[in-house]
Formats: sequence, structure tokens, C-alpha cells
Amino acid sequence: MKQIILPFLAVTLLAALTVQRAEAQEEKRKIAVLALKLETDLDEGIGNTLNEIMLNEFQEVGDFQVLSSSDILAVLNLELRRMKLGCTEDSCLAELGGALGVPLLASPSLDFHGPPSP
Repeated sequence: MKQIILPFLAVTLLAALTVQRAEAQEEKRKIAVLALKLETDLDEGIGNTLNEIMLNEFQEVGDFQVLSSSDILAVLNLELRRMKLGCTEDSCLAELGGALGVPLLASPSLDFHGPPSP
């Protein structure tokens, strides 16, 4: 009898843990993080590295389900086909957030103020 009950309990416990993990994943708020916009003459590679660090930090916090710029571009391509020209940047971003189903949208930019580069 123990040979049947122990495996059954193990499977039941594993299933319960899996359901709890799935529910915890669903509870995370979604955030769309746009690509870092360089407003300076920094090397594009530095911008890409900073962008990856920023995305990792959002994911490390663990409170968010993060949509990266590549996720956004996929939806944006579909939305741009549907939308016509003539919308302002803010209204387009609001529509994009709605299309992605995210209540939060991060649109970072980086500018460097210092001595001019030679």
C-alpha cells in the first residue's frame, strides 16, 4: 500500500507546486521596456550593453513579466499595418501598450553631458 501512496503523494505535491508557480507567474504585472535611446555620440555597442543590463535588472526584480524591444517590434509591426499615419508619439505608445496588454511602458533614453569628445 505504501508503494502506491508515496508516489501518488509525490505527484500530487509536484502538481500543486507547479500550479502555484503558474499562478505566481500570472500575478506578475507586465512591463514593456523599449530599447535604450542614445542621445549622445556613445558607441552603439555600449548602448546595447546598457540595454541588456536594464532588461536583466527588470527581470531580476521579479515583480514584472518583461517584454523586450524585440517582443514590442513584433506587435508593433502588426499594429503599424493597422494604424495610419497622423498619430502623435504619445498616443501611438499608448495604443502600443494597449495592444501589448501592458499597464506599464518604459521608454529609456541616455544623454551624456560633459566635455566634448575630441
